[in-house]
Amino acid sequence: MEFGVVIVLIGVLAAIVYTGVDFRMLFSAALERIKEISPLAAQFIGSASAHIAAADATGVALFSFASRLFFVPLPLDPFLAYAYGNGLNPLVMVAASSFFGTLGYAVNYSAGRLLSKHVLKDMKAAKQAEKLRGSKFVSPSIFIASVLPVPDFTGLVFGALRVGIRKFLVYSFLGMVVKGAVIVYAFSYIEPYVKALV
Repeated sequence: MEFGVVIVLIGVLAAIVYTGVDFRMLFSAALERIKEISPLAAQFIGSASAHIAAADATGVALFSFASRLFFVPLPLDPFLAYAYGNGLNPLVMVAASSFFGTLGYAVNYSAGRLLSKHVLKDMKAAKQAEKLRGSKFVSPSIFIASVLPVPDFTGLVFGALRVGIRKFLVYSFLGMVVKGAVIVYAFSYIEPYVKALV
């Protein structure tokens, strides 16, 4: 993205924040419009929103799934800390976020497989993909990418490279488990200090 475009986007966001746009009003109007079109979809959105706001196991599962989709850039790590801080059982939290996050990774992987025909049309790109697919760094790369707090484009990449889906999902799941465990450990370590400040 060009520097000028980034500056314009930052300016628009600053103007929205400065003018104090009431997003609740905007979302409630959108939800009312969805109710007119599809009451079932509106009911699902309302229920999902309530679970996410409560940060219960269902909310963690829904948020984890959505945050791993490449077209929904939601940060999962702060939400997991929020859910843990709200008293959600750490084992349930890690299990739900790992399982449903891995399902989100599977969607990305499938999209990458579908797009691979277009990405790998060039013979040179196909040879490079074959070389990368056989690399010994594929498994650690999948694991590290699922641990890091970055938007998930790895599913698209590894799907396009046609890395085995079993390998991809296993290392993604393990990375999500480690990420959840690190967040629980870090938050339990920091929690007494935060409570002392408040």
